[in-house]
Amino acid sequence: IITGHHIICDGWSLSLLIRDMSAFYSASVKRQFPSLEQPISFANYAVDQENYRHSDSQTETENYWLNQYQGDVPVVEFPNDFTRPALRSFHAKRIDVPVPADIVIGLRQLSRKTNTSFVTLMLAAFESYLYRVTGQQDLVVGLPAAGQNVEGLYNLVGHCVNLLPLRCNVQPKEKFTDYLKTRRAYLFDAFDHQQFTFGSLIQKLNIHRDPSRIPLVPVVMNVDIGFTEGFNFEGCSFKVSTNPRYFENFEIFLNASGQGEVLVLECTFNNDLFEETMMRRRMEEFISLMKGIVANPEAAIADYQIVTEDELRFFTRINATQ
Repeated sequence: IITGHHIICDGWSLSLLIRDMSAFYSASVKRQFPSLEQPISFANYAVDQENYRHSDSQTETENYWLNQYQGDVPVVEFPNDFTRPALRSFHAKRIDVPVPADIVIGLRQLSRKTNTSFVTLMLAAFESYLYRVTGQQDLVVGLPAAGQNVEGLYNLVGHCVNLLPLRCNVQPKEKFTDYLKTRRAYLFDAFDHQQFTFGSLIQKLNIHRDPSRIPLVPVVMNVDIGFTEGFNFEGCSFKVSTNPRYFENFEIFLNASGQGEVLVLECTFNNDLFEETMMRRRMEEFISLMKGIVANPEAAIADYQIVTEDELRFFTRINATQ
């Protein structure tokens, strides 16, 4: 069991730590010395970040985000099952819902066909689902971004994540493939400007503070694929699992994790707002929409079916008795 405070260790770092553990284990089995890549100093990274804060690039990055949130800032109203408390709470539960392998295969094929990353594809699908369930076209979804990746510091262990508040405007009659194309370009820009921290943005924005809500990004999505890449425990099969969090900053944190044909929707939600059975149904609805995307990616976003197969059978029985 690995336990680490998030202030010093992010998901990227955990993957590095387990990879190194596997190298130590395999070397021990073979009675060899482990061969590890050279580590990177976090102190040097911190100094580079401080220097960036006083550079012209920081000013340009700051303006990039501030320009997106001039005027009205959308408030995502995901339908809650319980009355919202006057003061927001942090009590959370997690449900894990597997995505059928044929849908995962279809999504990966679509990703390659459209020359789009799997992260962008999943985010675009989730934004489309949020539009369908909230009725809001103007939305903001948080996306964690690894600082190691943008800096090319692939062996750096530390907390280097920035939360990107991605704004979208979903047009109901737009083809999903067209929407995906626009999101691909937008995400390239967002990742290029990821070094302006979420906390700094909140301080700069003139947002009405509601003690019952987290500002700007109540809903966050993360796509965690390839986490186990590079792991090799000599002579052993292995499985990595994460423990659910019982406290969560966000109202909904959806982590899509997996490898190859395996994809699991790990949905952590505030259980003072949402009921577990309903959230499981919400994840099934999202899977239903992804199934529609795989079947016909050229369809309009508003035309995708989000009613689950169980619900369809239920309504069919009801109609048959009337």
